[in-house]
Amino acid sequence: MKKSHGFGGKHPGGHGGNRPPEGRPDRGKPQRPHFGDRTGPARGTPPHREGEPHRNHSRGQAKEQQGHRSRHGGGRPPQADERVHWLWGQHPVEAALNNKARHCHKLLATVRGAERMAVIAQTRGVRLEITDDERLDRMLPKGAVHQGVALEVDPLPRIALEDVLEKNRSPRLFVMLDQVNDPHNLGAVLRTAAAFGAQGVIVQERHSPPLSGVTAKSASGALEKIPVIEVVNLSRTLDELGREGFVRLGFDEDGAFSIDAQNLDADTVLVFGAEGEGLRRLTRENCDHLVRLPTSAAFSSLNVSNAVAIALYETVRQRNARKV
Repeated sequence: MKKSHGFGGKHPGGHGGNRPPEGRPDRGKPQRPHFGDRTGPARGTPPHREGEPHRNHSRGQAKEQQGHRSRHGGGRPPQADERVHWLWGQHPVEAALNNKARHCHKLLATVRGAERMAVIAQTRGVRLEITDDERLDRMLPKGAVHQGVALEVDPLPRIALEDVLEKNRSPRLFVMLDQVNDPHNLGAVLRTAAAFGAQGVIVQERHSPPLSGVTAKSASGALEKIPVIEVVNLSRTLDELGREGFVRLGFDEDGAFSIDAQNLDADTVLVFGAEGEGLRRLTRENCDHLVRLPTSAAFSSLNVSNAVAIALYETVRQRNARKV
């Protein structure tokens, strides 16, 4: 088992100070992590007001349950209200039709919308029904930019973190989101993570938006391309990733280190909190370092999806530079 490297020394003071002993995993006992926190109760759907970001102020941790999901079982079965939902927009619908892992039921399209989708739908054996913009406007959420297409689908199969780890070689790269509850932000993060070649985005089941219409539209097709790994307990997942040899970087505007001063060649997980809330205590304690982006002191706050994009760019830039 390889060790984390490239971050010698301890945090000096402030938010980047030393982590307490209980937050530091024992790396002296190499073992294959089980990532057992994938098992848990169904994720609730956070409330949402149109035009406002989601924010969940709950500080409670989800209960850990006994046992593990089957590797091939895809996790917990979807709940009744999750079994079928609609995706809309040209890019999300086309990506879903091209994704063999996505079970598609029916495609509704205007005459113009069907021009791009008809051949793909026929190839997948998905029934195409010609309709009009007015019907799509009525059946989809208010303000949905559907571009003349809507696709009825099942949720994607659940993905196990250890399976994603085994399928990818080092240096691996993950993004973790701590209670980022706005589906527009989640979708934007997925799009950026896919663009920069991250191996997956890790979220908490109970504190993340549903992986359905709004998220898919904001992701512009990336929901079908990058694994979204739902876990019950983020801090325990970070602990297990540490045992696996990952460097765990939590982002905070008061972090003791700048991201551009770090060695990002090792397996890395970049951890981001919700806007305003930031990282929760247990999440912070299970990071190796708290780091900041090199923003201006006069205005240091960024939207979480923008912060993820900058951090991913810096990580990929460093790794590409060392290949030359």
